[in-house]
Amino acid sequence: MPDYVRVLASRFFVRDHAVKFKMTSLVLASTALITCSNAWAWYMSGETVRFNAAESNLCQQGGLDAAAIMYSRQMGKPLSYPSDEYSAPSASQKEIRVKFLQLAETYPIESTEDKKMAVADKFSRDMRAGCLQYIKVSRPQSFAE
Repeated sequence: MPDYVRVLASRFFVRDHAVKFKMTSLVLASTALITCSNAWAWYMSGETVRFNAAESNLCQQGGLDAAAIMYSRQMGKPLSYPSDEYSAPSASQKEIRVKFLQLAETYPIESTEDKKMAVADKFSRDMRAGCLQYIKVSRPQSFAE
């Protein structure tokens, strides 16, 4: 796994970026990424939203794809997806990648390597957070912990 993916993956956490949530939610909705309602089971634990492993993994993979896309754009390097070495991407994953590519094109190329990495990190987090937000608003809550 490339170092940039490892670094970005280790720094994931949900932030409150309302605009990015809305944009990402629209992207996810338009690609029909989430198709089976009974497979999703987020729940509340006190004041904390908890997602099941499938939900978390789906959004983490989307975040990693977003990181690869933005890193490639910022650094001017060929785009490659590390997860494709292990398994072929699904049709919905391919569709969301296209949407992420389109969104990445709206970001300017930064001048320094630190700024480029910061943009890739933020883009990745925003896409992951938007995915989790989309699941939360589009799927019913499970009451079983």
